[in-house]
Amino acid sequence: MRAAILSLLFLVALSAPIMAQDNLIEVEGQSEIKIKPDQALLSVNLQLKAMQASQASQALNKKTNTIIKNLEKAKIEDMEVFTSNYFVNINRIYQRGSSKDSGYVASQTLNIKVNELEQSLFKVMEVLGEYEELNYSVSFQLTDDLRKSKEEELLKLALEDAQRRANTIASAMNLGELMVKKVQYKSQENFARPMMRMAMDASMESAKTSPVLLPEEQTLTDKVLVTFGFKQ
Repeated sequence: MRAAILSLLFLVALSAPIMAQDNLIEVEGQSEIKIKPDQALLSVNLQLKAMQASQASQALNKKTNTIIKNLEKAKIEDMEVFTSNYFVNINRIYQRGSSKDSGYVASQTLNIKVNELEQSLFKVMEVLGEYEELNYSVSFQLTDDLRKSKEEELLKLALEDAQRRANTIASAMNLGELMVKKVQYKSQENFARPMMRMAMDASMESAKTSPVLLPEEQTLTDKVLVTFGFKQ
């Protein structure tokens, strides 16, 4: 008999915490901000041919350095210049089902970043417009500083959205007072993507005038998962 009473008390002790636990609802809060890009990236495609690989490489380096010096002379503010995608390949010409090697071709991309989208951007385009047979593209994106400055606002909006959704559920279902039990958050990766992209031949007359550039807004998003407890 005593053993039966002890067993019953033991079961009651185990079930008491479970009975005292709150009921839970889990809500996902979301946020979204639209913002205009504050940085332009001009990608200039450079390509030079010569009969020897060293000659092609030297000619490419000379043209690249000339453009960079002219950009520096223009005294453009908030500008960053760097190169990428450097290649030296055999200049192979295909014609009528056969191929013929004709020297070498050296190529690379000259990248120009500007954080001022009016005067600085147009100055860069004016410099590039002085070169014949020069092709480049313009894309728009967000700087890291602008993106990071919006992270706190995005998270706050997501948390407020979670609270608002939870309150709506509680009101509709008569759940009573809600208490935050758990917050799960992982920073979202808002990858930089071009907002507007345009290709231009710098030798064209239209490239030497100021084009109308209207970069579209970029959408940044965030989300958070919040668990609320309630008693009934």
